Amino acid sequence: MTSILKSIGALLLSAAILLAGGGLLGTLVAVSAQLHGFSIAAIGFLTSCYFAGFIGGCLGTPYLVKRVGHVRIFAALSALLAASALTHAISVNVPVLALLRVFTGFAFAGLYMLIESWINEQSPNDKRGQILSVYRMVDLSALTIGQFLLTTANPKEFTLFSVVAIFVCL
Repeated sequence: MTSILKSIGALLLSAAILLAGGGLLGTLVAVSAQLHGFSIAAIGFLTSCYFAGFIGGCLGTPYLVKRVGHVRIFAALSALLAASALTHAISVNVPVLALLRVFTGFAFAGLYMLIESWINEQSPNDKRGQILSVYRMVDLSALTIGQFLLTTANPKEFTLFSVVAIFVCL
């Protein structure tokens, strides 16, 4: 088990950094929207847009992977996610943010799918459940750590959105 974890350690660390950014972004968007005076209904709509994009990513990523491969799609989705995170700070109106949330959901669904397929591929059948449980611990811990990063800067400013983009790029 230890040798398997060593072989996917870099992937788990990369996933942790990415998912910490995701944990920060999810909370940051809602808090930032509230600070900008958006209604509760608008904030709920933005959250729904994320999940609509997530469904689209679940359905669309396998098709994209078949066309151009895992690595290219991973790079493209990471770039889309980083650009979306940065654009959240530039535009603070509901229609633009709704579109960005769809892009963000699509990108995260695809990235999750790719990370989990790489982990699955590297895990022998008899250890797969244990490896995926370690991944889920990393996943949930990173999301939680990302949410704690919200306290490090003003959610109305560009800084935290830049931190998300940096984490995604790393």
